[in-house]
Amino acid sequence: MFESTALLLGSTGVFCFLVGILIGICGVGGILIIPFLVYVAGIDIHTVIPACMAGFAFAAIFAVYAYARQDSIRWDKAIFLIAGAAPGAYLGSITLRVLSAFVLESIVAALVIISGIRALSTKASKSSGSGIDGTSGSVLVVVGFLVGYGSSVSGTGGPLLLVPTLLLLDFPVLSAVGLSMAIQIPISPFATLGHVIHGSVNWLLAIPIGIGVAAGVTLGAIIAHRITPLSMQRTVAVVLLISGGLIVIRLLI
Repeated sequence: MFESTALLLGSTGVFCFLVGILIGICGVGGILIIPFLVYVAGIDIHTVIPACMAGFAFAAIFAVYAYARQDSIRWDKAIFLIAGAAPGAYLGSITLRVLSAFVLESIVAALVIISGIRALSTKASKSSGSGIDGTSGSVLVVVGFLVGYGSSVSGTGGPLLLVPTLLLLDFPVLSAVGLSMAIQIPISPFATLGHVIHGSVNWLLAIPIGIGVAAGVTLGAIIAHRITPLSMQRTVAVVLLISGGLIVIRLLI
């Protein structure tokens, strides 16, 4: 446990910067922040999750800008995901304190691990990417709602759930990551609003999380657009498998 507040905030900022790079490259990585703050820093998880969502709300601005300026966000698809994610995120935030997250996190872990294995075993050239045009808007609204709710309850942010879901729907990896950035627009602010109204947010902790992730995701997005699709897919796969493993460990401890 960190004894100095300054040391805690500084270490959190640096760690979140590194995590932000991962998020910028493959959309996934936010799950790493929770075990760091809970098991290393010794902060209660019900304090960590609202702070993470508030920090992600700030970082989302930079994440969306970094991908939008490269034309890597399909807004015609993002609008449906956003429409579903907003109410899902708000509902998740107000049920967080009364809901046991064990079953939800078990489902999340299974989804993430299965998607990671699939991405690792499938060559980018064999993925047609046809799902991005073949998936209807109504399906994306439902996906957005479930991702928004699950992200808000677990404090993982939208990408951890959305990226593997879209990969399973046969979306191109870069498009999946780009859409995962866009879905943070409603999830983090609406989840934070719910925490403010029905609970509390540790803003002192949220600030280094937001700044660190924002700086890291900006750098990560640059890297993502300079590597090959196969390298990006492999990175996504490895991070998904690590993230899924961390969730399982968290459930078992």
